[in-house]
Amino acid sequence: MVSFAGVAFSAVNPLAVQTDAIPVSADYLSRTWGVDEGLPSNRVTGLTQTPDGYLWVATLGGLARFDGVKFTAFYPETTPGLESDHAQAVFTARDGNLWVGMEGGAVARRRDGRFQTVTPFAEGAKATSSFAQDASGAVWFGSRATGKVFRWLNGKLTTYTEQEGLRRSPENEVCSTVNGTIWYANMAGCGPFDGTRFQSIDPAGEGMVHLARAGDGGMWVTRGNQLVHHHPDGSPETKVDVSALSVQVMMEDSSGTLWLGTNNAGLIRLRDGRLEKVSVEGGAVSALFEDREGNLWVGLRSGGLIRLQARRFYLRQIQDGLPGNDVFSVCADNDGRLWLAGSNHMLVRSTDATNRSFTAPEGLPDLLKAVMAVHPDPSGGVWLGTLRGLFRYSAEGSFSRESLHDSVTALLVDRTGDLWAATIKGPLVRHQAGQDFRMPEAGGLTQVVALAEDPVGRIWAGTVDGLVFQKSGEQFVSVPLPGAKHDLVQFIVPDGPSTVWIGVWKGGLYRWQKGRVDRLPDGAGLPTDNLRSLNITAEGDFWVGTARGLLRVARNEIEPVMDGRRDALHCIAYGRDDGLPSVEFAHGFRNATIKTPDGHLWFATSQGALEITPEEKTSRISAPSLPVLIETVRVGEQAMAFDGESKLLILPRSGPLEIRYTLAQLSASEHVRFRYRLSGMGGGEWIDADHQRTALFSYLPPGDYRFEVAAAGADGPWLPTTASFAFTMRAAWWETVWFRSGVGLLGALALAALVRIGVQRRMRARMRRLEQENALERERTRIARDIHDELGASLTQITISSKLMKLAPSDATAAHVDEIATLARRTVDSLDEIVWAVNPRYDTYAGLVEYVGKFAVNFLHASGIACKIDVPASLPSSPLDSDVRHHLFLVAKEALNNIVKYAGAHNVCLKIEMTAGVVSISISDDGCGFEVGSEQADANGLRNMRERMAELGGECRIESRPGQGTRVIFQLPLAGAGPKGEE
Repeated sequence: MVSFAGVAFSAVNPLAVQTDAIPVSADYLSRTWGVDEGLPSNRVTGLTQTPDGYLWVATLGGLARFDGVKFTAFYPETTPGLESDHAQAVFTARDGNLWVGMEGGAVARRRDGRFQTVTPFAEGAKATSSFAQDASGAVWFGSRATGKVFRWLNGKLTTYTEQEGLRRSPENEVCSTVNGTIWYANMAGCGPFDGTRFQSIDPAGEGMVHLARAGDGGMWVTRGNQLVHHHPDGSPETKVDVSALSVQVMMEDSSGTLWLGTNNAGLIRLRDGRLEKVSVEGGAVSALFEDREGNLWVGLRSGGLIRLQARRFYLRQIQDGLPGNDVFSVCADNDGRLWLAGSNHMLVRSTDATNRSFTAPEGLPDLLKAVMAVHPDPSGGVWLGTLRGLFRYSAEGSFSRESLHDSVTALLVDRTGDLWAATIKGPLVRHQAGQDFRMPEAGGLTQVVALAEDPVGRIWAGTVDGLVFQKSGEQFVSVPLPGAKHDLVQFIVPDGPSTVWIGVWKGGLYRWQKGRVDRLPDGAGLPTDNLRSLNITAEGDFWVGTARGLLRVARNEIEPVMDGRRDALHCIAYGRDDGLPSVEFAHGFRNATIKTPDGHLWFATSQGALEITPEEKTSRISAPSLPVLIETVRVGEQAMAFDGESKLLILPRSGPLEIRYTLAQLSASEHVRFRYRLSGMGGGEWIDADHQRTALFSYLPPGDYRFEVAAAGADGPWLPTTASFAFTMRAAWWETVWFRSGVGLLGALALAALVRIGVQRRMRARMRRLEQENALERERTRIARDIHDELGASLTQITISSKLMKLAPSDATAAHVDEIATLARRTVDSLDEIVWAVNPRYDTYAGLVEYVGKFAVNFLHASGIACKIDVPASLPSSPLDSDVRHHLFLVAKEALNNIVKYAGAHNVCLKIEMTAGVVSISISDDGCGFEVGSEQADANGLRNMRERMAELGGECRIESRPGQGTRVIFQLPLAGAGPKGEE
């Protein structure tokens, strides 16, 4: 492949007007890509394809890689090794490495997915504009510098100039022959390299010399007026005058056709010595390349990139000689010439075996104004089924009317030569030796519309009511169709000796095979609601015409579904992108499809006769040889370094995982399908991605995974090779095993702690209930004891005194009454103490101080002792347990009682203080006092006071000296006071 952009294009040749005389070929479909589709620039300068299938496009705006769907641009700013975004040429060496020539003489090589600088950019240097490779594997560079080409081998760069035979001229290009001989060309001449020097040739004419490799081992050379073929032996042969063309680039494709890219006439094809134009939009052609699938790629000077594909679909219409476009029936006669019948009194025959133009046969009678079906006559000529009966056109070119005058819609000539005719409202007719035999209509064999004969000679017939019959011997036997709804039978197509395919309008597709009938399931992938016609090729392709277009499905797709081994099939729908106009296919029962001897398929449509040419497979490399590729792996916003072999390590919480994959099939990229699976998560089942080329995983748990992707080419089957890579999702510290184990252990401990706390709380609650019950029991016992000890004793004494008063003399009654009154008063006081002790209203320090003070004043006053009370202005509002309150009262009472009994005091001071969290009650007198520690063993009062205070968690101190009075001090914590053992 040779390409030149940036060349100073010559002025338009004065003879360029002659280019209008070059015929225009309609054999190709074109599709254009430009900057709107992702191409870096519309100024294309070079094209090549690497072994992975990618098309590489050099432009003056950057280098691009194309997989048939998406362009990926490579710029110096983001691609180390590329020193310029002005790419001038691209080339694929035999080892698969990509070479890129840039401005400033820079050359880069892409190996193992990375670009490496071979020759650096030099300010003011001329661009590298072409590449070639010789038999030794050395890569040669063409340069726009005057008289210079370069050779690179094993890292060594050698420069060739005039000293090695080059003509001194700028714009040097290089090209190699099939056997690896290097040629150079510039504006002064051209010639091959003999291993030491260049042998220069001076082609006739003026201007730049251009080269193209010839398939026979020679070289194509053009300059000025002549296109010359230099044979391998060196002999030149002038092929054609190209003086009207401003040739810029040349290329011979795999079929031997030479393509000329021109500045003034677009794209020119040289085939069989004839020049033809191939229309391309965009003007001057600057690069040409044929890919491995047989597509021709055209780079334009300013119009972007064009793909040319051989046209397979042609619609023969009025401009081809038809009186109208609505075609009913097609057939080929014994000469291979096509006949078309249709509306608008259409009956035409092709003018020659190419079947490209048509004309009505001479002598067409007026009766033939409604031809419904046309069928070849094995003896020559054709049979014509019309609304006015049966006609025959003989091999000699004459028309004759047959005996059958019924309206005929379908025809069939069987292997014995008998003609079968389907009549619109009558029986099936067998036309034999000029006589008509009407078949019995029993069982519904009437209004037959579809006819066929299978390879073993069975005659098949389908009716307007959806009934199908098979002729077995001399009788027609009904063939039931499961689920049929009495709809019109559209076609019956034999497929080998034991299989017949049957299409029913709105009823679907049926297969009869060795006596068994199966129906294609609805939703299996083939629209079965309005099938019109079917043609099965020897290659096993099912071409299906419908009311809405043309479909193709492979046998290995449809058979497994019919057998129940698969649920769905893949079919290809053809449309405008494939060169197929929007057409509605004719009903198949009118002999609406045929395969001509040249291998072309023909279908009758409402817009003309559709011709489908055989696919040229000789120059194609099938899709299975292309690898499925994983292009990029992105995690969050970061692209991962990816080589396809090393396992990727993905950090935790990096973001969603996005994987882009592709199959660089350049012919029908829009039909490529994909599926992928992820092993390591779930069952690793295949996920159907259809045409989507990206897999996205928003979250994957930590672990080891393998991603695998498979592709299916346009023809349906999944390719045998897949692409895959392994990766590890690292766990965050909180997702690690040790962390989870620790969390589990902590959870277990926490649960155990919670259980323990719960148990402790229940135990404490139970203990509190028991303590409360014990306290209540103690309180009840105390109350009972107090009542028994004090009230009981007082009441007993009152009772005794009352009895004594009766027995005593009258003068002693007053004493007994006084005693009884004292006892009664003491009993009332005791009862008041008991009531006070159990009344919750007084469960405060204020209640205690008030009652003790009042008791002390009253108690001492009765004994003639003065009492002074000293209490704080404010007392704490915290509650005081009744048991504590009662004990404090009793110790104070005991101290006051001791003063009255033993101290002989005249004054007592009761002082209550609350400081530092302690309540202090001190009772001091001015009595006789005593020596502390000299108490008698039976001094229960002092011992009881100490024991009670100790039981409350407080203390009792006694300070006394003989003759100096006594001071008793009780101290108790303000909060939490209670008997020992309580919290």
